[in-house]
Formats: sequence, C-alpha cells, structure tokens
Amino acid sequence: MLNVSEEVKKLYRTDYLPQREKNVHKELLIVFPELNLVIENDRIYAESMKITESLCSEEDLTFGSCEAAQFEITIANVGEEINGKEFVVTQILDEKYTMPLGTYVVDSVKKRDDLWFKDITAYDNMLQFDIDVTSWYNTIQLPAKLKDFRQSLCNYVGVKFEEQELPNDDYIITRTLNPQTLIARDVMKAIGEINGMFGHMTRENKFKFIDLSGLGLYPSETLYPANDLFPSEPGEIMRNGSYKSIFYEDYYVKAIDSLTIRNEEGDIGITVGEKTENPYIIQGNFLVYGKSADELRRVAEKTLLRIKNKYYIPHTTTMIGLPYVEVGDSVAIIKETDTIESFVFKRTLTGIQSLTDEISATGNETRENKVALSTQIEQVEGKIRRVTNDIDELSNEMVDSVNGLESKITQTAEQFESNLNDTRNNLQSQISQTAGEIVLKVDYNGKLVQVELGNDASLGSILKLMADNISLEGLTTINGGFKVLLDGTMEAENGIMNQCKFREGIYYRIQYSNGMEQDIPIISSENGQIFWGLKGDENVENVFRRMTRFDDTVHLNAPLLYNGSYIDLDKVKKCVTDVKVGSNNTIVDASISSDGVLHMTTGFRCTFSGTSSSSTPNARVSSGGNVAQTSSSSRRYKENIKPLQDKELDPHKLYEIPIRQYTYKEGYLNRKDERYGKTFLGFIAEEVEERFPLAVDHLEDGRPEMWNINILFPALVKLVQEQKEEIDKLKEQLKQKGVIE
Repeated sequence: MLNVSEEVKKLYRTDYLPQREKNVHKELLIVFPELNLVIENDRIYAESMKITESLCSEEDLTFGSCEAAQFEITIANVGEEINGKEFVVTQILDEKYTMPLGTYVVDSVKKRDDLWFKDITAYDNMLQFDIDVTSWYNTIQLPAKLKDFRQSLCNYVGVKFEEQELPNDDYIITRTLNPQTLIARDVMKAIGEINGMFGHMTRENKFKFIDLSGLGLYPSETLYPANDLFPSEPGEIMRNGSYKSIFYEDYYVKAIDSLTIRNEEGDIGITVGEKTENPYIIQGNFLVYGKSADELRRVAEKTLLRIKNKYYIPHTTTMIGLPYVEVGDSVAIIKETDTIESFVFKRTLTGIQSLTDEISATGNETRENKVALSTQIEQVEGKIRRVTNDIDELSNEMVDSVNGLESKITQTAEQFESNLNDTRNNLQSQISQTAGEIVLKVDYNGKLVQVELGNDASLGSILKLMADNISLEGLTTINGGFKVLLDGTMEAENGIMNQCKFREGIYYRIQYSNGMEQDIPIISSENGQIFWGLKGDENVENVFRRMTRFDDTVHLNAPLLYNGSYIDLDKVKKCVTDVKVGSNNTIVDASISSDGVLHMTTGFRCTFSGTSSSSTPNARVSSGGNVAQTSSSSRRYKENIKPLQDKELDPHKLYEIPIRQYTYKEGYLNRKDERYGKTFLGFIAEEVEERFPLAVDHLEDGRPEMWNINILFPALVKLVQEQKEEIDKLKEQLKQKGVIE
C-alpha cells in the first residue's frame, strides 16, 4: 500500500454519493519529459483512463511472477509524435494532494476516424526486462551473492531498483547455465520465486520485489486465541457503501504448509514444513541447480516463512477507486452477515473524476501444483533423483551433472537392471538379470567387456567372456584335458595350433622302457644359432638345418638332400645362402659361384639373372610384390593406334609436376647402400598422380607407390618433339632476318 496520509485516504474512501454532495475534484497530469509535453484534463476524453495491474495471472498463486502494468487513455488535440515515449502520470486531488499513478512507455497510438482523438496504450518499464542477457550472464563475476546478482542485472537492463533486503539475499549464485538465450525477466522470476515474492514496478518507476501482506483473518472462533496464526491486520477495510458488488467463493484457499524444491518432475529434491497437505513446489529454477541438500534446505526454510499461513477467500469486488491500494495488499470487505478477507492479486482502476476499482484474487481450495515451464533453460549443473514406483516398475535414478555421473536401478517382475555412467570419462557399466541369464558389461569409449551367464534349450549352460585382455589367476583346468599351471606351463592331451611362435624351443618328450623320460629338442637355439632337430657332428656336415644371424646377414646351412627315399650324405655339397636383410628392401641380386654357393642380396626390387645379356628384361617384380612379364611395345599386341589426342594423356601436364629434393626415412635404404643418407631429387608419386595419374603404379590397397617410366618417357619425348619443332621454326625466322646463317 502506498505511503500516503490518512487525510488523502479519507478523501478517496468518501468520494461517493451520498457520502459527499459532489466528487472531490481531481486533475490528471500526463507529462512527457523528453517532449516537454503536459496533457491535462482539457485534452483527455471523459473518464477514459484505465490502469490494469496484476500480481499473478495464474489460477493458483505462482511466486516469482513479474507482470507489467497497462495504462490506457484517450487524448485529444495532441499533435506530437508520442509513440515509444515515456511519460509520468499523477493525479492532483482537491487541488493540493498528489497521487502518483506510475511511469509508462507508449506502446501504440490509434487515431479515431475524426483524427481528433487518439487511443493510447502503454506499459510500465517491466517490459525492459524482455531482452536477451546471455552476454551479461556469461561475463558477470560469479560466485556472487543474490543481492549483488539482481542489482547487477537491473543495472545492465537500465531499470532503477528499490533498495531492499530479500530473505535469501545472502544465497550464493554460481554459474549453472550454458544458455543459448536467457531473458532478463525469466531471471527476475527465478529470483522472486526462491524468495516467495513477486516482481513489480513501483509508482516511482523502480523495480521492487513485493510479497503478500498479512491478514487479520479469523476463519472460526476456535482459532481466534492463536495469537501467532494471523499476526497482522488487513491493509484496507471496506464496508457497505464503499463497494458496489462482490462475488466470492464459499471456501478459504488453504494456507501453504510446506515447500518443496526440486529440479524436475520425479526428482525428490528437499521438502521443509511440518505438514505436506498443501505444499508449494519450486521446480526447474536454474538458480538452485547443483546445490547440496543443506543449501537447498536453508533457502526453502527462509522462503517458507514468507509464504506460509496465507489464507484468503477468492473474490471479485467492484468498489470505489482507491489508487493508494496496490496489488499484493490485503483487504477486508465487511458485509452485514459475513466478512471476506482476501488479497488484491489483480486490479483494474478506471475513470478520472469518478474512480472505480475492480479487485480480485483467485485460487483453488487446495493447490494443484501444476508447474508450467514457460522457459526452457539448459541445465548443466544439478543433482537429480527420480523415483518411479507403480504396479509395473520400480526405478531409482540419480544424476550428478556437475561431475557427469548417472546411476539407475530398474526392477520389474521379469528383470532387474542397474546402470552406472561416467559421461566425462566415457565409462559405462551395466548388470542385467533375468530368470535365465545374467549379463555384466563395462564399456570404455566403445571398448566393451562383457560376461554372460545363461542357459539355452539346445546348447545347455553358457558362459561367454568378451574383452581385449583376460587375466586368470590360479590353476586353470578346461574339460580336464587342458591345464595352465601356476608357473605358466600348459598341459594338453591333444592340440592343433596354427602360426605359433616359440622363443626358447620345441621339445619332444621320449619315454624309455625303464620309465625314464627325456625331452629331445626338435627346434632349439644356441649362441645365436637356430637348429631344426638334433645337432650332429660339425665335421660331418650338420645333419639338420641351421640358421645363424650375424648383423644383417642370415646364413642358412642345409647340407641334407633327400633323393626321394633317403638322405644321401655322400652326394651333399655345401650350400650356403647369404641373405642380406635391409629394413624394407626386397631387391635381390643373385649369382652362383664355382663352388656352388648362391649369393643373394636384398633391396627394393628383385632382379634374377644368370649370364649377362644385352636384351631388355622381360620380367619384373612390381611395387605391389607381384612378379610378372613386362609389357611389350610390339605392334603385335596393340590396337586403336592413333596420334596423341586424349586430354587425359596431354603431356603438357608434366610441366606442373614439381621436382623435389628429399631424403629417405630411416630404415628404407640398406645402411650399406652407397646413397644411404644422401639427398635425392625426383618426383613424389602422390604429386604425379594429381597431374598425370596414368603414370602412377599403385599398391593393392590403392595407395600410390611409384611413377612408371614407360608412361612418362613417351610423354617427355612428345614435349621434346614439340620444343624441337618450335626451335626449328625460330631458327628459320632468324635465318630469314639474317641473324644467323
């Protein structure tokens, strides 16, 4: 209620017939400061003023609402452009008292047919909060106290605010959002909600949070002695004559007795209050995301003190206009047989000389607690617990989005399942159980570990393990025929093994008639030598093959020859092959010396030859590893022979191929290569492919490997021929001019 003198209140309260012989004179002033324009009664059409204010438009009371007041009037003979301009409205009462009616901004101006009158619609500065403040939110220094947070927002928006203390002004605000859009009015609504208050623009054009004033309500004589039940007196009392009509419900709206704060439907959150018969629910308020239960409880306890014990009777009352009454005020309407004590949730004030007020308050007897989500804001910090308990399913889900953790347990008559997620580390585990199966899973970034226990009608009992690494501790026995002992020794009755690798050797166990056993090496090693079978007398040539590796040379000693039925040592000649191994080389040069030794040296490309020959080789090993006959240049094998004309074969593209210098990567050339470590010049196969793809040989997987000289050389010759032709023409021209002979 406005702080005005009792004398002013009395003038308004008694401004009706027959209480007075005539109405108290009132002068309405509409001042546009920017235009230096003042509109008085003489330019205002009759009783056309209408002011509409609302604390909350919902059927049930919704704390945090921030609703704009609307001002409507019809003016005459005003030629200035006033659309979008701010103006101040005051009423001069009895030529000496001033009653502020608010500050508004023109929203629309509609001219009437005669162009003399204009219908004005305006709103107070609550609309300035309808802007996106994402940049402000992302840059404001947080954590901060709630008081500093809301005052900073008002300063950013450009709206003056009234200095006041809210119940939770010391509450610490942290950054809990990563919004794409954040509207300032939604932020103010969230602040008002956790304080049990409403946003409102005062008559002095300042933003203020207001709450419901106390009532002097006594619903029954038995409640009267409770001194702390209704500690306040009503704000305005009206008797017969001061109101024209009243319509009211035959029930009291029950007082809020508890408060629940939660993030979403199904979240347990926290609840304070001795009873929970008529709770108020704060849901989805981003200011409380990520807070602990103790923090939420402190907020809720302070807020509950502000909102509890507010009984009232829903009503709609038409009465004499009382401009000093504000939304949120309590009223008592005394009838001959009843007293209606309630609040002003909404009011419409009309007229100028003859003021009329229509005030109202709505509400169900018991709150329905339907939470309307008018704004969707991305939640990035929050702790949520959801419990589902019905005839078909019991589930319990907990979310800690601050740390990226989620857990859920679901139970039905057919299945039990638990899930744990660590979204930050891409970890997930799951246990699923039915009457016939148990499955355990752990998933790390797509790498799955899974254990399945089950029964199948056709296969019987099943155990299935799936993992990148499986470790077994202890004596392991499989079907009784395969064992892994504690020292790593394997024992098996039978076995088939493919592509096995042995580091220390392979032995055959012989059991003698006397019961003794001996392990005979089939493959063994000694001093860098690998033996196939038993070693014999070195002087009689090794009776089994031997491989010895020294540096980059591997020696194969194979003196045994098999003639079809037996090995004839007398016919054996010493045959040693020297294989010089480079890291990536496959070139082989081979020659046979007079003593029958075959010498082979590895490199990049293999060439096989006996005696020397002047002919071009007609076999080659391709870069892909294939040995094939080289392509022939004879007309016998060709068709569609014609002059060069296809664009794909245009040799001028060779001008674009860059000549590079480079060195080969370590391991590509044999260290004994005479050009090892030197800088080369040449082409890069990938760059040749970009400009002249036909001239590139590829590996089996499609990667370019080498440029083909058989393709490039004819193209180069074509370019040389063209250049020779041009040179000949130039020489002829120079001869004709006598420059050269």
